[in-house]
Amino acid sequence: DGDHASLSPLEGIFFARIRPDECTWTIESSSAESQSMTTLQLTLDKIQRTWWDIVISGDNPLIDTTMVDSSRHIETYDEKTQAQIRRIIHDQRQERLGLSSSDSSPKAGSGKIP
Repeated sequence: DGDHASLSPLEGIFFARIRPDECTWTIESSSAESQSMTTLQLTLDKIQRTWWDIVISGDNPLIDTTMVDSSRHIETYDEKTQAQIRRIIHDQRQERLGLSSSDSSPKAGSGKIP
């Protein structure tokens, strides 16, 4: 296996609130041409669905969220991504109106977002 002595623990406070029970992580190791790489993939379920310019408070450099392509038409994404985008749009609209989000509404289990 690779040299894990060079790995640093992930420490700090997340930029914004998350739902810990809905978050996942995986560690993957790969090697090519006598170099090994270990990658941590962290999937966070954010309370407020917005673009973060950092993950851990105080991190540098900042993530340039203007580089995210938000101009693509929703139909260019796969079905799972389309569903997630529609859910985010629905939840943001519900929040603006002071109504419950898809997580707390009775239809949450049905998987259908109006």
